[in-house]
Amino acid sequence: MLIKKGGRNMKKWLCLLMAGAFSLMLLGCAEKEQAAGQSQWDCSVACAGDAVTYSDKEIVSDTGILAFQNRNDFKITVHLLGEGQDEQTFETEAGGVTVFYQAAKQQAYTIGIQADVDEGTVIELMVYDGERAEAY
Repeated sequence: MLIKKGGRNMKKWLCLLMAGAFSLMLLGCAEKEQAAGQSQWDCSVACAGDAVTYSDKEIVSDTGILAFQNRNDFKITVHLLGEGQDEQTFETEAGGVTVFYQAAKQQAYTIGIQADVDEGTVIELMVYDGERAEAY
């Protein structure tokens, strides 16, 4: 009888221990979700023919990392302009993400986009502060 009673107490302690571990895992997930709440900008533009079309959004990185998400079914070229810096260009495949790890922190950037599509076609681009991009 003493063994059975001890077995029940052991089960209760095991359940409490597992519940505690599960709670800690949930807290860890919540922290990751908050970190994923990074800055993002919709830099979509209407194509202006062969010229680079610039977005009216000003991009400022807190992390020094920018992720460019191509939300199109065609390849695009992203032009990144920062005051006093050389222009950077990145080719991003259809539906792909390109990450730029050498962005200056707190530097204002302008984004230009170019693609081989008809004039007036909307070119969709999301820019994220950090190396993660949302699922598309």
